[in-house]
Amino acid sequence: MGENTAMEALYNSAQKVMDQVRATVHEAGLAAEAKLVESVTRRIASAIVEEVQDWPADLIAIGTHGRRGFHHLGSVAERVIRTVSMPVLLIHGRRGHSAAIASVATTRRWLPG
Repeated sequence: MGENTAMEALYNSAQKVMDQVRATVHEAGLAAEAKLVESVTRRIASAIVEEVQDWPADLIAIGTHGRRGFHHLGSVAERVIRTVSMPVLLIHGRRGHSAAIASVATTRRWLPG
């Protein structure tokens, strides 16, 4: 498999996951936008932070490796959390996105706004 073909496969796989998450979010009655950020020269955490600054987002959702505890977040999640001023939802890698979205949908009902 050539480098371009491998990158296309990764991109398509990531896009499929984002489409599934977006559909689950909409089914929960929440609005969502998603963007797949590619970066070759920048660290991915920096790329995410730069993209977020241009969006009027209320929440950032990031997948984690699935390990437990604050000390095992992963370098990307930790850098984003330390840099942005908005809430960050960490989605446990093994549990999937559906439980996290349901939690946000339930919490949102209790928050003003």
